[in-house]
Order: sequence, then structure tokens, then C-alpha cells
Amino acid sequence: EEYTFNKHGKLVNTTTGQKFEKGSYDTFNRLKYETHQHITTVLTQQYQLQPFRDPTYQTSNLLDTPRTPYYVSSNLDDNSKLIILLKGAGDYTGAWSLSDTVFAGLDAGSMLPYVNFAYELGYSVVMPNANLQCYKNVERNAVYLSHVKYVWEMHVSKALNVKEIYVVAFSYGGIIVLNMIRDIGLEFMNRVKKICFIDSVHDINKHLGDDKMFEHGLEFIARVGTHFRVSNTPTGSILPYRTRDGCSSLSAGSEVHELSPNACRDFVFIEFETEEPILVNNMYYKMMLVGILLTIFILRYSWQHIE
Repeated sequence: EEYTFNKHGKLVNTTTGQKFEKGSYDTFNRLKYETHQHITTVLTQQYQLQPFRDPTYQTSNLLDTPRTPYYVSSNLDDNSKLIILLKGAGDYTGAWSLSDTVFAGLDAGSMLPYVNFAYELGYSVVMPNANLQCYKNVERNAVYLSHVKYVWEMHVSKALNVKEIYVVAFSYGGIIVLNMIRDIGLEFMNRVKKICFIDSVHDINKHLGDDKMFEHGLEFIARVGTHFRVSNTPTGSILPYRTRDGCSSLSAGSEVHELSPNACRDFVFIEFETEEPILVNNMYYKMMLVGILLTIFILRYSWQHIE
């Protein structure tokens, strides 16, 4: 059976038009591969993101499996706003969850809606590669962190026109952010304006270190960070503060870890587009969000009608 993505971003049977729901192990793996190829095509052809490969990965620790690239907007050097998308470890670049993209569609599991929103709102995009499945005998944090630091040094540090940097850190990506604060320090904190953690597994007491940057890091996270956590409450609802987060927490609007990034996507961009943190039970912010949500609705409509 052959499947393709329809105009609504759902994977459907080319003959019956039915959405993919279940199949053999081989069929599912084939569809994951084809889904990744489709996402790669959209990233490079529609959004003109440039693929790069990190040469520091060419070590004896690598298996023979080819590495997927990381992506950088072609207009990065000329833009003033940048979003860095950090996903959890594993899976492939371009999807928060490739499996959920197969079952639930591009709008639910892929990173394409984030790229679309970013471009419509005037941001450039940097998308590091978190796929660590090609490695053996390499500690996960060291590999992912060294790669993100490489991408920062090779692209972000050199993009001097970029004045505002925003970070989306999903799952293990939150740990990478805290390590970036610790290792890159003031350069990172001076350039990053806001961070949205999404169901992150970070713990400031474990991952921020205990050196001289610790206190600076605590203040920085509290000031620029917002954590969207899985919850059965409406998206954006205020959740109880947790010390491990180091910042305010809001509901991601989903109880499913893998689906949480796109469930709270609208509120992530609202957070980036407003000067103050989101407080959805504050009437002023509720009124202010109306105009932004109308813009988001238009962007969602345009995304859903992209072939």
C-alpha cells in the first residue's frame, strides 16, 4: 500500500484516502522513513533551510549509519530575530516525534508548523540535529551538547545582525539549554531574549552546575524562561511552581509528552511576541492575546492549506 500526505498534512492511503492507523512493523518503518524524507524536502525546498553536517562527528565512535544534517535559514546573517529549535534526543531532525507524525500528521508531530510560524513572523530558524541513534559508546549529553555548541559557534555567534534570540527546548533539549548557560555563559545569556521549555526534563539543581555561573543562570532562567508542561488543563493555564524548573510553568494543553510541542505552539509564539510573561487568568493579557491569536489563526489556516 502506498501513502502520501494530503493538503491537511495527514498521511493517507493513495487509493482509499483513509488515514494510516496501523500496519506491519516493516510498513510502519517504511512510512517513518518516507515521512522523514517528506519533511526534509519541505525544509529545504519550501522553506529554503540549508542543510549542514557537523564535521566533529566524524570519529571512530560512529556507526556506519549516515548522519542526518542540521538546518540553518539562508537569511540568518541578514535577519534580526532567530528561533533555535531544540528537540529531545533521538528521532530525526524536523520532527518532535516521527512516530506521531505518521499517525497524527505533520501538524501534530513535525516541526514544520514552527518553521512556518517563524517565517511568517519574521524569524530565521536554526534546527540542530538531536538524532543520536547513529552513535555507540558515547555519553548522550556530551554528544548532543557538543553539537549544539558547534552550531552556536559556527552560525549563531557569527550572525552579528541577530539581536533577539528565542529558544524552544523540548524534553532533553532543556538540559542542553542549561548546559549552554553553564558552558557559553554571558554570550548566551546576553543574546537570548526568551526560552520556552516544553515538557523539559531539566533540573536546575542538577544541570546548571555549581560554579560562579550558577547564580547568574538562576536569575536568567527565572527572567526569560517559561515551562509548558503536560497537563489536562487548558493551554496556558498557570501550573504550580516547581523548584526544578527555575521558572514559571504553564499548561501545554496536552497530557501526551510527544504531542505537547505542537499543542502549545500558539502560546509559545505569543510568549515570544509579547514583552511580559503570559498570564491567561489576567484580564489584560486575555484582551491582548485576542489580536495575536487572530494572527496565529491566519497562520494556522495558511499552514493547513499548504500542499
